[in-house]
Amino acid sequence: MTRHPDLDAHGDVGALPFRLTGAVRRALAAHARLAFVTRLLRHAAAQAEQPALDPLDLSAEREAAGLDDATLDDVVAGCRLVDGAFRLPQAARLLRLLIEAVEALVVPLAVADAEGRRGGATAFHERSRALLDSLPALEGDLVPERWLELLSGDGPEGLPRLAADLRTALEVLQRSLAQEDVAGATAFGLEGEDRGHLAAFMAGLNRTAPLKLDQPGLATLASRSGGDLFVQVEVVPDEPHVLTVQVDGLTCHLAYLDPHLQRVRFFQGLLASHGLAWTETRAREARGADGRETQYHAGARLTLPDEAALARFLEALGSRLVFLIDWNRARKRLRSFVDGPASLDLLRWAADQGVGHRAFLALGGERLVYEAIEGASPTPVRYGQRLDELLGREAAVDFLRFVFRAASDGLQRGRSERFIRDEIRADLLGRFETLEHGVLALASEHALLVAELAGAVRDTLAFEAGADPALARRAADWESRADGLVERVRTLARRSPRAKLYARLLGEADDVADDLEEAAFLLTLPPARAGGPARDALRPLAAHLVAGAAAWSECLRASAHVTRGGAREDLQTFLEAVDRLVTLEHQTDEAERAVTGLLFGEGVEPRQLVLFLRVGQALEQAADALARGALLLRDHFLTEVMTG
Repeated sequence: MTRHPDLDAHGDVGALPFRLTGAVRRALAAHARLAFVTRLLRHAAAQAEQPALDPLDLSAEREAAGLDDATLDDVVAGCRLVDGAFRLPQAARLLRLLIEAVEALVVPLAVADAEGRRGGATAFHERSRALLDSLPALEGDLVPERWLELLSGDGPEGLPRLAADLRTALEVLQRSLAQEDVAGATAFGLEGEDRGHLAAFMAGLNRTAPLKLDQPGLATLASRSGGDLFVQVEVVPDEPHVLTVQVDGLTCHLAYLDPHLQRVRFFQGLLASHGLAWTETRAREARGADGRETQYHAGARLTLPDEAALARFLEALGSRLVFLIDWNRARKRLRSFVDGPASLDLLRWAADQGVGHRAFLALGGERLVYEAIEGASPTPVRYGQRLDELLGREAAVDFLRFVFRAASDGLQRGRSERFIRDEIRADLLGRFETLEHGVLALASEHALLVAELAGAVRDTLAFEAGADPALARRAADWESRADGLVERVRTLARRSPRAKLYARLLGEADDVADDLEEAAFLLTLPPARAGGPARDALRPLAAHLVAGAAAWSECLRASAHVTRGGAREDLQTFLEAVDRLVTLEHQTDEAERAVTGLLFGEGVEPRQLVLFLRVGQALEQAADALARGALLLRDHFLTEVMTG
């Protein structure tokens, strides 16, 4: 077969065998906008005639019709009767929306007429022109009643009747197209091997498409024309960003249209290993949504040795397209951290690894990285400071690769954003020189969760009516977050022998979180609502744990400043915090024995006896674990840091 002239890289990529199906799709979207505006006009008129009624909220219908401008939501409430006419906010704009929608509805009928089908566009052109000619003139936002009747009324000469007839004609045209679905692609008139070729292309596209997350794009049409299969992908909707593939025997012709030249080069690089012969990329001025804009056209040709090789190429080609979505935005975000060439290398790596960049953007882009830097850096950093200034170029690129992979894998596996952010920050902690400082920061965050748990137990015991039913859920969430911190410290410990101590240290602290979560859960059970001396005796025990949690946080804060040859005051503050923890542990032992004695001496009901005993034991064990952690940290500083 000969080369299809519409696939010339310097021609109009839009003038392809899909112009009819594309026009129908756009017409159906226009019909939704038209229906919304006519409904808006009806309600605006009704509101003006009965202003005492509450205005109808049509925002959901507006959004469903694809109109993002929220100022349209004020039209109904703002319509007023003035001297026998209606003052309608944005009247001229609403008329323009209606005219544009009618024009879009007629386009596919005109295309059908040009292709020898019976679209009937001429008659509809005449009807729409007659309608517009019959409209009374507008004076600003002042609208005659006849104007509203023609655009929203039920008369035979009105716009709603014209719109209904156009919709009927479109439905007839749609039925004549005989479409089918092939692996998610909308196809028309396929024959022979077409379905196998299209299925191979869609296998690649569908394999990587989940990486775009909720971003629209990759709508695919396929059709047979002139004996060849044509596949067209609208990479990004409502943009001149389209790939069209013509399969002519064992030869593939590509036509690629893109408003960004650098993305054209990137796409060509993604396919470099396949040996395509590209034509020279040409620029062309075209009318866009915001006026004139430049579009870039590139074409390529590749002949494969056999059907198996053709299928492999088509699959590989389809799999690359998702990496073009939001590519330019990702490139700009990355330049906040590394230079331009490194940004392009990162995006190419993300595509080659099947990771992509959309998850990075979905989680906040540069904000995701800055939060990690601010939370992990041993020294304050300014917003906007380049990451390669902090870590060095190679380390910064390696970290950003981790960010891309963690974001993508995390969202694909359904992990929470909090987990992914914590994972990214934990990784960055290990990349700064002061690994010990980073681990202590995690331990301090863990200590805050321990303090939350201890405070919740104390407050519950102080409340005579019993525990809040939500306490167990909150406590379990705090304990789960604490477990996550411990796991991240263990990850760091695998990278450095110096961090192994802190993995042990946080293991002790995590026993505290486990015991406090157990106590919180027990206090939500029905037997815990009973008062009496035993419950009262538990209160000082819980108060000791709150004081212990505060002393543990102080211990960690002070330890960050203890160095060999450092200020004596820093070491003294640290040792005082350790001493308070050990003292509180002894006081907790005594309080727990007092609770036990009361429970066995008061004739307490068996369920309450068991429950309060377990609460007391859990609190005492938590105090023991805090003391063990403090002594472990003290021994480390006295035997290793101060003498190292």
